[in-house]
Amino acid sequence: MGAAAVQLPVDSDGLISERALGSELGEGPTLLALQQVNNETGVIQPLDGVRERVSAAGSLLLADCAQGAGKLPLPDADFIAVSAHKLGGPPGIGALLVKDLSTLSPSGGQERGYRRGTENLPAAAGFAAAVRSLAFANERDRLGDLRSKLDVEIVADGGIVISDDAARSPFIGAYAMPGAASATQLVQLDLAGISVSAGSACSSGSMKASHVHAAMGLAPEIAGSTLRVSFGPGTSAGDIDRFLAEWLRIKSRAAAA
Repeated sequence: MGAAAVQLPVDSDGLISERALGSELGEGPTLLALQQVNNETGVIQPLDGVRERVSAAGSLLLADCAQGAGKLPLPDADFIAVSAHKLGGPPGIGALLVKDLSTLSPSGGQERGYRRGTENLPAAAGFAAAVRSLAFANERDRLGDLRSKLDVEIVADGGIVISDDAARSPFIGAYAMPGAASATQLVQLDLAGISVSAGSACSSGSMKASHVHAAMGLAPEIAGSTLRVSFGPGTSAGDIDRFLAEWLRIKSRAAAA
């Protein structure tokens, strides 16, 4: 990002600090890059309000919508980054939606400098097919109900829902089981045929501390016992019941240890 880049802090729910944002925007025109949906907690940033402040300051907004595209309405932004595999398309292809090409500095060798080489046409076609399918968007309400059910059951059984006071995507849930390390939970759930992760999906299997949890100020014992659960078009009520049953078994073993 360059030596002049500044990483803005977030609050305990993972929402951008309004004070820090205002301070940086007051320094002069800049580019703000902000996730629409966090990939570990599912927290949705208030991009509409942020967009107004960014525009008023004469700055530009890059919205990382990898976790929102095809699932939630896209925000108003100068740039929107999306990724095919997050909405059912092939891995290895994404897109940058640009409101005004004059805000980019072309550096490629083709199409007036905005493309560097041969396009991956098969992947682009797969991306387009995934977008047209509306597979995730059509299941949003149903999956929201399933995630809400899981939230309630987890809390009732002594677990913690991460960022439960913030607006969250219905496609992601993050849950802590105090007293049971994330690695322990992962191994036992994997043996039961249930795939979850201890952070972002791209770091599945990694036991490194989550920079997202650290930025939110989560206590180490909570951060170290948190799992990320994803919900997709094929997720059923039976899947949630099976996950809960295994989660309770793990919790019981941890309490007895």
